[in-house]
Amino acid sequence: MTEYVLFSCVALALLTCKLGFVSTCIFCCSLFQTSNSLAFLLYNLARSPDKQDKLRAEVTRVLPRDGHMTTEHLNRLPYMKACVKESMRLYFPVVIAASRILAEDAVLGGYLVPKGTCVINCNNISCLQSEYFPNPHTYSPERWMKEDNVQPHPFLMLPFGHGPRMCLGKRFAEQQMYIAVSKLVQNFTIQHTGSEDIGITYTSFGKPDEPLGLTVTPRSNNVLQEKH
Repeated sequence: MTEYVLFSCVALALLTCKLGFVSTCIFCCSLFQTSNSLAFLLYNLARSPDKQDKLRAEVTRVLPRDGHMTTEHLNRLPYMKACVKESMRLYFPVVIAASRILAEDAVLGGYLVPKGTCVINCNNISCLQSEYFPNPHTYSPERWMKEDNVQPHPFLMLPFGHGPRMCLGKRFAEQQMYIAVSKLVQNFTIQHTGSEDIGITYTSFGKPDEPLGLTVTPRSNNVLQEKH
């Protein structure tokens, strides 16, 4: 629907073709990636009730249940950001990440890679290596908290790329996830009832390879009344 509206605007000369393409990328790509990343995030929180409770406590303390999220709120929700980042580390949203052209010859894994070669960084591999992340298959948002003296290198996690050609929808996608997960954990308890070994399969973006098996329960009768 979004794609139809944007290209209709192009046809009516309300947007240039270039702006229409960029706008479509922002909305469509961020929506597809966000829905899958949010699904994995809820799956990880459902399998880690202690992390879910910790996140709920932070959100409840900072964000009014019936209020809107603002930039000020986001600045006071570091654990929520860590939860999102850790989930994307475990289930990397895209097949490949940033690419660069070598400025000089380099030896990688015993192979000589000549200057001028385009090298693609596979973050989905490095993010699951114990060399960089202790207990790499464990969901641990705390590893991204600033009070931890040993933090992962920031360039190990580049789901949106890096530099002037990074994903245009980065902020839009992140804010969608922040708002969605904060409202969900604030008003509902999320439980896992499905398979213990959900994997990821890649097309354009990463998605669960089978149904997640999540149960969402309202936290109080007041929540039900607010929804009707």
